Amino acid sequence: MREPDASLLRFCEEYTGTIRQVTSFAWEHGESQVWRIETGSGPRVYLKAHRKEEKFQQELHAYRTWTAALGSEAPQLLAVRNEEP
Repeated sequence: MREPDASLLRFCEEYTGTIRQVTSFAWEHGESQVWRIETGSGPRVYLKAHRKEEKFQQELHAYRTWTAALGSEAPQLLAVRNEEP
């Protein structure tokens, strides 16, 4: 699996601080890329990039709509970067 591009890492660092390690967590289907970001301090963070705008919008809507039902057990959405083609 490929590493995130430099612009994604810079975007992530705005919210996490200095990144020390990046580990790919992507599935084989290739619809999106997922990386675990380790900073050495703070909570574990995951960075996700979708290949298709429609899938990104579907997941973002579901996350914003349904994760509240999980209460404090839900992961927190730190930031979203949407780049229209």
